[in-house]
Amino acid sequence: MKKINKKLSHAFMALLLVASVFIPVLRTSNVVKAAELPSSSYTLTTVPTINNNKLVDGAEYGEGKFYLQTTYKFDNSTTLKNGDFMVYKVPNEFKIESDSTTEIFGNDGVTKVAELTTNKSVNTATVTVSNEDYFANLPEEKQISALFTVVWADNVELNKSYPIDIPGAGVYNLTRIVPDEDPTGFTKWGVQDTNDPNYINWYIRVNKYANPYEGVSIQDTIPEGQVLASEITGYYFTEWGKDEHHPLLNPSHIVVQDSNHFTITPNGNGDLTNQGLYVVYKTRITAPVDNTTKKAFNNVKITTSTENFDVEGFAPLTTTEGISSGSRSTEVSFEVSKQLKGKDLAAEEFSFQLLDPNGSVVETVKNDKDGKVKFKAVKFSTVGTYKYQIKEVNDQKPGFAYDDKTINAEVTVTDVYGEKFASVKYDNKVFVNSYSVKSATTSITAKKVLNGKPLEADKYEFELKEGDKLVATAKNAADGTVAFPAIEYTAAGTHTYTITEKDGGEAGVTYDKNAYTVTVKVVDNGQGQLVATVTGNNPTITNTYAAETPGSSDNKPKQPEENKELPNTGTSEITMFLTVVGVVLAFGSILLFRFKKVK
Repeated sequence: MKKINKKLSHAFMALLLVASVFIPVLRTSNVVKAAELPSSSYTLTTVPTINNNKLVDGAEYGEGKFYLQTTYKFDNSTTLKNGDFMVYKVPNEFKIESDSTTEIFGNDGVTKVAELTTNKSVNTATVTVSNEDYFANLPEEKQISALFTVVWADNVELNKSYPIDIPGAGVYNLTRIVPDEDPTGFTKWGVQDTNDPNYINWYIRVNKYANPYEGVSIQDTIPEGQVLASEITGYYFTEWGKDEHHPLLNPSHIVVQDSNHFTITPNGNGDLTNQGLYVVYKTRITAPVDNTTKKAFNNVKITTSTENFDVEGFAPLTTTEGISSGSRSTEVSFEVSKQLKGKDLAAEEFSFQLLDPNGSVVETVKNDKDGKVKFKAVKFSTVGTYKYQIKEVNDQKPGFAYDDKTINAEVTVTDVYGEKFASVKYDNKVFVNSYSVKSATTSITAKKVLNGKPLEADKYEFELKEGDKLVATAKNAADGTVAFPAIEYTAAGTHTYTITEKDGGEAGVTYDKNAYTVTVKVVDNGQGQLVATVTGNNPTITNTYAAETPGSSDNKPKQPEENKELPNTGTSEITMFLTVVGVVLAFGSILLFRFKKVK
């Protein structure tokens, strides 16, 4: 019996040993392990572009950003598990600039399905599945798309063609160059900072060909979404690219109005004769960049005494899955506009205040020449709704009627996958003031002088004209004063009048034939009042009287003039009358004869 039990015990132990070996094998046979997927399980296509333009085989390219839009398409039989990944090996002629991790979402834009990781040390972009349930529910026509940025590798030489095998796209023969097409000599460009993609380095080249320009002014307006983040430096050159001593740009010739505006006057007087200027500065990205263009823009206006240049500048940005790596959304710049009726608006003419939700003044700013009223960016780090107000400061300048409205600006801050986004809603965006002036009045006069006899009141008459238009008339007083009615002016301008004397035909008087000019200049004193200034007023108009001397006239009696016409006897009228009567009688006889003949 003991032998039987011992044999059964040995058999049972052997069975447990077999089970311990095969049961794990049976379990694992039903589990798909996560691993790098073989290329046979998907189809890879890549669309390469540079600065948003399709890559062209055989082309030459400068230091732009190359975007690789990769798409992995899986057959329906492939089961995707969490942790499955595909590694995209970037060609040696390109390099990934920075390490990054970007979430990839499903068609709804909300559900996280995978993750894109770029690794600059091994020059790869890896897509890793993170939501197997999503693909289990949608087993047909599965695909994952990911976009990332590369640039020329350091080992790629200039002006040499390279056959570059881009996985999923094919072979492209490309040449790296340094393009410098600059027909005007005025250019601006930007390069995203390699150490911190939130910054962009901007470069302005003024008068590359060192032409003789005077009156040069560089007006740089950094757009919304960027702010000045460094000192502004630069140097002068006589020939671009020449190894020579470069005088530095004097900081005193730079005027920084705010974090988005600065002006440079080369050499302090705008003279760039036979000189060029190279300017460098940095901006920080403060708002999301347009994912469609994948560029940050920054223009500059350069004026000279003979020409003006509106120069457009842009910087291509490093992008993963269409999202700029330099995007921020935690700052809001409040902006309204100013209009003025009745006169042209001047820069910094009016002041405005931004008030926070507690009613405290955040900042006071003034309008620019175009009416823009812009406050510095306000940072928001917490989700919520914030109510700000904007008011105009009534400094009671004469002649102005101020807009006393309050503009309400409501800021809404949301959180999207950890990123803060802010939007502003205004109930109005325009302050409207009006300007009016009080009229000016002036009197134009003249002085009458009569030589040879005493002057009598109202003896002579005078005309005041503007061009050919008669404005007024006046007669002299006994003391020679000639006063025209007062003239009222309701608008600024210059008026030119003439004063002349009417020839009254007085015997013995020689009249003054001159036309005397009087000019009235009417100006707005800027304080709501017109002021008239008269030049040439009160001219002296001189007549001379000389009495006739005895014997100066012919005292012989005048003989009656001989009547050269014949006396009118009335004969001609009688003759005409008889002729008319004869014609009437003859005409009547003819009618009578024809009447009888008919009967």
